[in-house]
Amino acid sequence: MSFQFSEAFPRAQMKSDAREALRGHWLAAICIMLLYSVFSYLGTYAMMKMMLPGVSLTDFMFGSGKLMEQAIEQGPAWASNPQTLAFLGLVGLIVGILLSGIFQMALVMWASAVAERRSDETTLGAFFGFFSYGLTGALMFIWMNLWLLVWTLPFTLAMGVIGFLAGGNDTITTVAMVVIMVAMMVVIIWKSIQYSMAFYALAQDPDIGVRRALRLSIERTTGHIWDLFVMYLSFIGWLILTSLLPPVQLYVMPYMTVSFVNAWRFLRPGGIDAGRTGLSVTPEDGSDQAASGLDMPEADPLGLPSEPAPQDRQEEDK
Repeated sequence: MSFQFSEAFPRAQMKSDAREALRGHWLAAICIMLLYSVFSYLGTYAMMKMMLPGVSLTDFMFGSGKLMEQAIEQGPAWASNPQTLAFLGLVGLIVGILLSGIFQMALVMWASAVAERRSDETTLGAFFGFFSYGLTGALMFIWMNLWLLVWTLPFTLAMGVIGFLAGGNDTITTVAMVVIMVAMMVVIIWKSIQYSMAFYALAQDPDIGVRRALRLSIERTTGHIWDLFVMYLSFIGWLILTSLLPPVQLYVMPYMTVSFVNAWRFLRPGGIDAGRTGLSVTPEDGSDQAASGLDMPEADPLGLPSEPAPQDRQEEDK
């Protein structure tokens, strides 16, 4: 499928091309999401079972209150130990982060193959093959979240200082806390969008490393934060529906991932026509091709032609 870029950031066309690219690959996409859901669910259940042996899978799935209470009462003595529970919670968090990074890396690499019509890499077997990059994905996930944590520290410190200085004035404390929390949310959303293309950069060229991928994400999203924010918002209806009907994520997650692969292909160095690798190579003149649809060739092998460059339009007008 081919389309013309009719706007600076062709969000609607990126999404429509994602739906087109996924045709014929939905079976693999649904299997991938089912595997992720099952392993995530069973992993959480395994942690719960370790802490509370009396909890059955049925109790865990359907949350039977009385049976859960009985399981807690029948749990091991150490289950009521705050230090032990905190340690197990930390272990669970670390395992969850590692598994999330590994799966995210494999999913984005698979989605990149779908978006770029590399049919030999869009099978379920190819998806499992991408787990060989799992360590890189886990490190990327940790690196991103560490930086997000760093950005929350000034706000956390400010809330602590204000709480200490405000004394008994609850009104001032409440207003100040609300303002700081809103500011923190804005900053976290902004930084999250800046970092959002890091996995896609790694999927294009895993050899660049997590630090370079994060820097590239920051560089290439500059000037497009609002575009990407609106693109995320465009999926809000689907995400709300997913919260009400979890099976809907089998459709939404592959659709979103391939759509944002197209966003990265638009933003990345070299534009849509860039190959799978090459992000670690800097042009000899030190310049970096602008990530704009205006710089893309008109006959792109991926079927994503661009508008002519501004100077070309001027020549045509003459």
